[in-house]
Amino acid sequence: RMNCGTFMTVNAFMLFALTIVLQVGLTVIAGLHVLHAHQDWKSTILLNLPETNQSVDALTMDMPQKLTFGELTFGKYYTDRESSQCCGSVICSHTSRSCCKRGDGTGGHEFPNEHAFLSFDAQHIASSGKPHKMSKGGGGDQMDDVSALCQHLGGGKYTCADPMVRYMARWDELDANNDGVWSQAEAVEDQVNLGCRLRISQEDMFRSACRSVELDIRDGIEYRGINRVVPKFIEERKEVPKSFFYWYSGLVALCSSVSQVQCSSLVMRGVFDKALNPEYGSSVGLGDLDSVMDYCDRLLQPGGLCSQMMPSTYLVYGSLAADKCGEASLTMGPVFRNPYDKLDSIRLLLAEFATVATFKLISSPSFEFFLFLVVMLWFFNLMNETKESIAVLDFLLSVKVSNIPLSKHSSSGKKRHVMSCITRPHQSILACMVMIRLTLLAYMSIVGTIFLASNHGFIELLCNAVALGFIFELDELVYMFLVSTEVKKQLEIMEPVHFSSKMPKTGCTRFLLRRELWGFVALPLLALSVVLWHRLWNVQPIYKALTCLCQKNVDSCMDLDRFRASWWDGYWANQAVLSQ
Repeated sequence: RMNCGTFMTVNAFMLFALTIVLQVGLTVIAGLHVLHAHQDWKSTILLNLPETNQSVDALTMDMPQKLTFGELTFGKYYTDRESSQCCGSVICSHTSRSCCKRGDGTGGHEFPNEHAFLSFDAQHIASSGKPHKMSKGGGGDQMDDVSALCQHLGGGKYTCADPMVRYMARWDELDANNDGVWSQAEAVEDQVNLGCRLRISQEDMFRSACRSVELDIRDGIEYRGINRVVPKFIEERKEVPKSFFYWYSGLVALCSSVSQVQCSSLVMRGVFDKALNPEYGSSVGLGDLDSVMDYCDRLLQPGGLCSQMMPSTYLVYGSLAADKCGEASLTMGPVFRNPYDKLDSIRLLLAEFATVATFKLISSPSFEFFLFLVVMLWFFNLMNETKESIAVLDFLLSVKVSNIPLSKHSSSGKKRHVMSCITRPHQSILACMVMIRLTLLAYMSIVGTIFLASNHGFIELLCNAVALGFIFELDELVYMFLVSTEVKKQLEIMEPVHFSSKMPKTGCTRFLLRRELWGFVALPLLALSVVLWHRLWNVQPIYKALTCLCQKNVDSCMDLDRFRASWWDGYWANQAVLSQ
């Protein structure tokens, strides 16, 4: 103003616009990425299902309805039920339509699901009677598909059972006429619409069952010395009797392991104990621990028997699970002895997956304390920025505004100017800056906290905390680099503006604004609350879900309830009977 007679010069406008664009652009773009990445990663691991007081067999549950990112983030329930159509096959199972009996078309019978498909927020909005239309594409209904690998059943129980495993608890529905045989015709007809409910075609599962039994028999002939013939009804893909479906269930359960490094874990859980019994050894061809480990490796190795036996969705699910679990690191485990031959023993290798190890680290007290310190420093930074913005706001409310800018020389005799008032344009620009600043602070307080809590390492957390603080220093960097030296010198000779503050000087409001209260009490308690909330709602549930998905050896993993040691004892006994 002193040089040009106005604030609205091209240089001043460009500096103001550049500062706003840098801060808003970096904050919003990075913030949206942080929010999306955090929610997307978590939602592909874990989906919360409504609490139930009844004991739940995870395998009897239908697959959860697929939700969009917007639904998972904001709890919205997009639906196309206004079309009064339900889904009658696997083809439309990716949409939000409820599953109906195949062939019913519109208005068909919807399958009730007592465990519900929706998350808590989505279920609440759905029950409020305010559905939202799903976006339509050129080829029909389209959704930004987000499907969780695991579900939290409530009460600290989790399931990561893939659709193939869930089929194993559906014999009564597969055998539609209750004749003890699952026929090809029943699979094609799919009267109960399992293709939609479990998102795998019943025909694909039927072919997989026949193919699995056939390949397992041929493996026994080639590698385990079993003299067995493939039944004609299996070879011709006509029917699967219940005893052979039992056989197929065991193969599916074995193939549900993420990697062949889990063979030691299967042996330790007693999966093969009964197979080692000399009474069954000649029938199943697994008379010693070496043959057991070889058989397990042939099943689970890349491109092995499981890849050939299972439907194509097995490779998709396995790829997703392997991506979430990360690489496996092996450590020496205990010596396992054959319960029927003490001379037969093997040293087991224990596998720990990278992502599981990472969440084990971030759930440790040392990392949580470190996160608490970093979050508290972040809140201090936010509070300092808020204090500066409030000081400018106080200045706007307190200083005199005049249409004619006034200034005078300092009474000290030095060539320094003293500002006695500001003009209306000056006040408007400052007000705009304060509003933008406070909006960014509110946004960054949420995004930055989520960003810090999403870090999974000490060095990573420390570096990203420094990077967050850099965003608030952008205006100073622009000033130092782009403002001319002459203008800087003129600003340096300006005396500080003195005005009567509008801030309260006494009473409870003054006490609530004391920096000691915020620095020693409020902000540390807020940081502690964030860490504890993050542990309760993010770290612990995801850690348990990953342990269930990758290692399947925790009490909270419901996938193991059906396939315990007693089940496997009956399985190998059934194998021995079928081989006779």
